[in-house]
Amino acid sequence: MVDVRVANANDWDALTVFYERAYRSGHPIRNQSFWKWRFGTDGQGVALIAVDSDSVVGHLGVNLCGGIAWLINVYLDEEWRGKGLLGRLYGLAGEFGPLATTNVNPAAQGLYRKMGWHGLASLERFVLVDPELKPKNVVMEVKNQIPWSAAGGHHYWNQPGIRGHVAPDGSSFVNALEHGGIRAIEIMVPETVLENMRSIGANWVDYATSWNDPLCEVLLQNGWAHEEDAKVPWLLNPPVAGSRMNGKFFSRECFPPDRIIRRWDSDHGRVGTLP
Repeated sequence: MVDVRVANANDWDALTVFYERAYRSGHPIRNQSFWKWRFGTDGQGVALIAVDSDSVVGHLGVNLCGGIAWLINVYLDEEWRGKGLLGRLYGLAGEFGPLATTNVNPAAQGLYRKMGWHGLASLERFVLVDPELKPKNVVMEVKNQIPWSAAGGHHYWNQPGIRGHVAPDGSSFVNALEHGGIRAIEIMVPETVLENMRSIGANWVDYATSWNDPLCEVLLQNGWAHEEDAKVPWLLNPPVAGSRMNGKFFSRECFPPDRIIRRWDSDHGRVGTLP
């Protein structure tokens, strides 16, 4: 019988073989340091696996954040689909907290509907491009240094490959200057974001959040554009021209209406490529 359990560091060789089948080259889950950060830190996340003999044939990642078990990196080898393994993985995941997920592809959306999950409002992405820029490719590299202090205090900032900074107003950003901008994680003073951008030579900043975030309306009032009207693609590592955020959002139980989803929840705030 196929064993369904929590993975540990001793499973890395078998996981490597599985990840090579399931994920593209450069996907961070194939990097052992990233894996330990995501799934090997107590209280922060676990990787649940289905094992046939010595081979991993199924995987369900769980990011533990804010009292929610965010489901990520779901993959089952084709020959094992329809045999109840996915249900067993989801059952085990439910032991870690209330289940929710974002970044849901069309096939997974059908699965969640069949399981009776709640389909909630998609996440929102907003982009601010410096209005004084002359016509140019705004995602071209900016070769500046960011003099702000390093971001910390949350497990998110321990992510391998990430470069986090705290602006003078207390807002936190991920450095994406190799693509011309910065990605906002926490915005403390919306009115100073443009000033912060200009101080480091950034062309743009983006921000992802849930539809109920009061900042959504404030950002629009301060010159930000909704993703549908923005020039900056969502996927930047590597850049995918015209890409948009796939922020579909499902939860097994009713989600608290006042809960705002942050970029460190689920999987929409991770780095895109690692060696």
